[in-house]
Amino acid sequence: MKKLKFFFSIIIFTLVMNSLTAQTSGSWILPYSINVNQLKFEPNTQTIIPLNQFVGEYTLNSAGGYDDNGDLLFFAVDYLLYYDEYNGWDNSDYVKGDNNELNSEIQIINKPGITGNYFFILYSKRNNGDTEGGGFYYTEIDATDPEQVQIGQQEKFRGVDVAGVMAFALTEEENGERYVYTSDHQEGLLRHTMNSNGITSGNYDIVVNQNYFGIGNEFYFDAYNMELIKDNNDETIIAWITTHEGDKDKLFMVNADTQEGALFEPQLGRISGIEFTIQEENIIYLSCSNGGIYKYEYDIATGSGAATLLPNSSDYKRTFLQTAPDGRIYAVSDDRDDLGRIDLADNGNFYNNYISIYVNSVYDDNDYYSILPENGNYIKFFTLEVDSNQVACPGDCNGYAWATPSTGNEGDYTWVWTDENQNIVSTAFDADNLCEGQYVVCATDTISNYTVCDTIEITLDPNTFDYNTMQYYPSTLPTSPWNNVTLSFKDGFTIASGETLELTNNTKLMFGEDARLIIEPGAKLIVDNSTLTNHNLCPAVWSGVEVWGDPSTHQFEFSGPCAQGKLIMENNSVIEHAMVGARTHLKNSSAKAGGIIQAEESSFLNCARGVEFWQYANIYNSKEYDNVSKFNECVFDINNNSIVPFFDAFAYLYGVKGISFVKCDFTNNKDALPAAKGINSLNAGFSIDGKCDVQIKPCPAGHYQQSYFHNLECGVWASNTGTTNKAITVENTFFDSNITGVYLSNVDDAVILFCDFNIAKNTGDAGICEG
Repeated sequence: MKKLKFFFSIIIFTLVMNSLTAQTSGSWILPYSINVNQLKFEPNTQTIIPLNQFVGEYTLNSAGGYDDNGDLLFFAVDYLLYYDEYNGWDNSDYVKGDNNELNSEIQIINKPGITGNYFFILYSKRNNGDTEGGGFYYTEIDATDPEQVQIGQQEKFRGVDVAGVMAFALTEEENGERYVYTSDHQEGLLRHTMNSNGITSGNYDIVVNQNYFGIGNEFYFDAYNMELIKDNNDETIIAWITTHEGDKDKLFMVNADTQEGALFEPQLGRISGIEFTIQEENIIYLSCSNGGIYKYEYDIATGSGAATLLPNSSDYKRTFLQTAPDGRIYAVSDDRDDLGRIDLADNGNFYNNYISIYVNSVYDDNDYYSILPENGNYIKFFTLEVDSNQVACPGDCNGYAWATPSTGNEGDYTWVWTDENQNIVSTAFDADNLCEGQYVVCATDTISNYTVCDTIEITLDPNTFDYNTMQYYPSTLPTSPWNNVTLSFKDGFTIASGETLELTNNTKLMFGEDARLIIEPGAKLIVDNSTLTNHNLCPAVWSGVEVWGDPSTHQFEFSGPCAQGKLIMENNSVIEHAMVGARTHLKNSSAKAGGIIQAEESSFLNCARGVEFWQYANIYNSKEYDNVSKFNECVFDINNNSIVPFFDAFAYLYGVKGISFVKCDFTNNKDALPAAKGINSLNAGFSIDGKCDVQIKPCPAGHYQQSYFHNLECGVWASNTGTTNKAITVENTFFDSNITGVYLSNVDDAVILFCDFNIAKNTGDAGICEG
């Protein structure tokens, strides 16, 4: 190749994107000095890979062939094709067969419908002085074996018997075909068809003829940079500039579907490069000798336009503009040392000197210009703006999220939403019925298959609860007493050992699902005319109160502060809608047993279990004493407002001694009779009694207020697995409409006195008693 006096810098970009998962869609092959760099684009990064292949001191064109994942299979520098990466790209063969001068148009694209096969397309200018030759050519390349690439016979699909510069542009593949548009001053703008058989030569369409812009202006069609775009009406717009002297400041456009066209004269000096953007309708970017890079808004119907200079682009006056695989438009600096870019994801801002990389391709045009030839596919770079509402309550699955693409409409993309388990939850731009958790939305451009994903978190509305994490009293909560306040806790709170918290005067504490109120050993909670319940907006069952103790010590205070946690309820206080209203140990464990519950004139409503005691012995000086927990004039009730998943017992006693119940009411007010018990005990001792309403002993007749068990499967159920000294006493109690009043199994010395039994009808199998 002869040494040329003036220079074009050539950067060739080829894009292959056929895979939904392919985010690296190609690269630029950039000759520098006597070697080659591969500039690899990914959505957010660029990587320079030295190919270290000798290509000669002067080069004109370069291009790459890629597989569906964007991996480089072979590349071309001028007419020479390099392949076999495993041996350092050592193998090479010539593609072109004639001696005409290679021009600035060259592309390598996938052969339609054939995986692993490619077309190498170029324009070869007829040499000055020759009477024939020159035109548009293609060569088939078989790269199914990347280590042994096969090069086919070069075919001419459009002969041009002039020595001018020409250009071509390709549409996106549809149904196994592409259109190839070419231009020359012999016939104007032409359209050829490409398919798996090649590119049509004699059979082509004349879009507009050479006299379209007026007789004598046929040289307007000598294009050296041609671009095309599908507009919002799905019509193909062709634009080009020319090297023809006196016309280098003009911009030409033709609608290939309507044949409407226009000649624009922006008065910005020599136009060096042009590039459409799918992100913006009726916008084309221009690199101009007067100023730099301009954003040009055009109107083909009127032939008018308006130019806006991009700040920081003054050193980019002699460059083609090209969209890269990352969706940005790149340009070459005038000294060819750097690439700048227009970032359409950042309001179209221009960033100069974005990538430092030198390009040494050269061409003569009485001025040198950096050239970025057209890629084979469209890229629609876009970002997603994702938003969502919040769920009001824990466990709700009424969340909603939506994604908005930065370009186009939602229908221009395919959508996939997945949850944390990779389950698909939606294939639209939005997703509903979402539970709390993290979701990923991916949008794929239906034209380019370019995919962008984003993540959205569906969270609980932070305003639902006053406290959204487990709290610790007193360090993170108001000081005691809490007087006539309403507070809500998503996870609950803990009262620290040695601290006392008092709730008074209709204070209401509301808890989220499975929330816990923990009273540490040595701590105390006093509930005075106050309520512990679930959240009024989120009617889920909470776990309940845990009164922790120390199983290794007693419950008395005469030797110092009580070592056990203590819950005191009084003056019409309520615990409701809990799995266990109050338990005297760590949840689901006998650890920390020994907690104390002392309740008077208070209620345990709509709990799966009202209270629960696990094995603990109140031992002092080697003697076991009665547990100091007691219930005086308390109500245990369940009704149709209950939301617990089951009802087990109002009180469950295991391995404890001396729990007392005085004038307590155990009533099932549900319409359906549950298989539940009033008091269910195992290896435990307890007492049930009424209360005399006068201070006279013995209590006069008519003044004894009984304890009451109503509408239960069994009022009192007691059993032992062995011998125990834990006494059971039931006195002055009315068992009303229970299937069984009192059931004792392996219980010795039980006392049942002064009780009334009004037995309900047995709904079970009557057995031998039937008839």
